[in-house]
Amino acid sequence: MPFVNRHLALRFETYQFPSPAPVKNNILPRWFFSLILISSYTANLAAHLTVERMVTPINSADDLSQQTEIEYGALRGGTTVAFFKNSKISVFSRMWDFMSARDYVLTNTTKEGIERVQVRKQKILGKHFF
Repeated sequence: MPFVNRHLALRFETYQFPSPAPVKNNILPRWFFSLILISSYTANLAAHLTVERMVTPINSADDLSQQTEIEYGALRGGTTVAFFKNSKISVFSRMWDFMSARDYVLTNTTKEGIERVQVRKQKILGKHFF
């Protein structure tokens, strides 16, 4: 009898239970799905943060007058130029100083101003306002 028990013991020690096929087949797709999910999240986060950094928040005329990255102008000889030129308000006089220092932002016709904005918008994505 001891021989039979030893024989059974050896059989049970070397026996390996089979791994179910669905578990093996689901591990790789789950890892792949997790990898795609994490990389998509990371890419969207990076794109969002990059776009947020590029946007210059301009909420008022004061914000516009305090920056120099976005150029703005008016119709030469028009009432808008006269308003900025004769203004006693510091924000608008600062804007006039900006426009008079850059004579090229003043246009002769409205059509010329619109064309200038469209050309600049195509080149640098809207950094010039008329």
